Amino acid sequence: MNGGKPMAPKLMYEFARAAMNIELKRGRSAVTKFLTRTYGETAWTRGAVHDWIKAISPHYVIDVNRDTQLQDSYADVPHNLIVGIARIGGTDFRYKLYLWDGIAYQKSGLINPALPILFKPMGTPKPEANYIASDADYVDFITELMGGFSIPPKSRNCARASNTCSWACV
Repeated sequence: MNGGKPMAPKLMYEFARAAMNIELKRGRSAVTKFLTRTYGETAWTRGAVHDWIKAISPHYVIDVNRDTQLQDSYADVPHNLIVGIARIGGTDFRYKLYLWDGIAYQKSGLINPALPILFKPMGTPKPEANYIASDADYVDFITELMGGFSIPPKSRNCARASNTCSWACV
């Protein structure tokens, strides 16, 4: 994120603090470009846990990774995608909704409870690069989470009803 240059020791062990430092020095776009390059443009070895999740295909999955492997696992199935966002004006909500139709993601205003739900609260590079990364992002997202504005109400109901909520933390 810093071009291989050393950072202050207190920034070397806490990513959110380092991201905030870079954001303050070079702007939000520097952090977004780094995360998109890391998670969207770099080829990663597929994790076995993603194959396992694909095999059991839970109806509701929460993935705190910023990569696209979970989305790749569900690429052959129409699904809902909820992406966490922070510090965005013009909306009270801290998420964007998309619907995968088997070909491309389309912006959506509603969740289709009949389809699987992928919730990526920390963001993803596709369909558009949005990330929760810096200290300020986490403060905004968690504050709105406590107020009920970071998770769509319908997805909370689907998770409770399905009893198949799974965490995908790799």
